[in-house]
Amino acid sequence: MRNRKQESSDTADDYYDEVITEFSVNIRRILRYLIMHITAGNTVYPTTLDELALRRRYQNLAIISCEQLHQEFLYCEDVLPVKASVFIPYIEMILFEVRLLKGWKKSNAKFEALIMKKGKEEERQNR
Repeated sequence: MRNRKQESSDTADDYYDEVITEFSVNIRRILRYLIMHITAGNTVYPTTLDELALRRRYQNLAIISCEQLHQEFLYCEDVLPVKASVFIPYIEMILFEVRLLKGWKKSNAKFEALIMKKGKEEERQNR
């Protein structure tokens, strides 16, 4: 026969199992979107300003996905009975990824300069 202490322990365990499952699903979903946005942005080799804008949009979406992932880990840290130090390596990796994505985004300036230069040359030729 089970006593009340065992029943409340089971209830708490069930709660944490559900929460962990939910976090797992959310984190995998966000990671999937992150990879999709990075891949899409990397697939676009901009030769026009519209293509450059599309590439920037995917880069921004990838950065947004990183921030969402960061927030999900912070929420896990608040809700789960786990030491905060468990999440530090993951949060550091996310922040590093954001720095890499922002550096990649800065490289668009080179494409923009080339596109603008090409546009000016075409204008001169058409005169």
